[in-house]
Amino acid sequence: MHEVSVAQAIIERLREKLGDGYWRVRAVKLRVGRLSCINYDALKFAFEGLAAANLCPKISVEIDWVEAKAKCERCGHTFRPDDVFFLMCPQCGGRATLICGDELHLVEADLVDG
Repeated sequence: MHEVSVAQAIIERLREKLGDGYWRVRAVKLRVGRLSCINYDALKFAFEGLAAANLCPKISVEIDWVEAKAKCERCGHTFRPDDVFFLMCPQCGGRATLICGDELHLVEADLVDG
């Protein structure tokens, strides 16, 4: 379950940026690609466990899902791939490059007032 390491990395990043104020994070908003293999429930569970272990309030997680998109290197056709490991153009059979859909970005953090 790599969601624990993802949640830990986000908390560490917040700790780096906010210093002692990191524990005041109430919510995080993420942009996550559909092909990133992130499970929302597992990520939420990981954040809850890590928040409790770090004595900070429960952190809610909001995810903006990004649909996957790939482009054929041969014919230029753009399509939605089913997985990141087998990128073949459905139109001509050529090799394709993933344009988006495997990203994971921390977009914003909501801090507790006071």
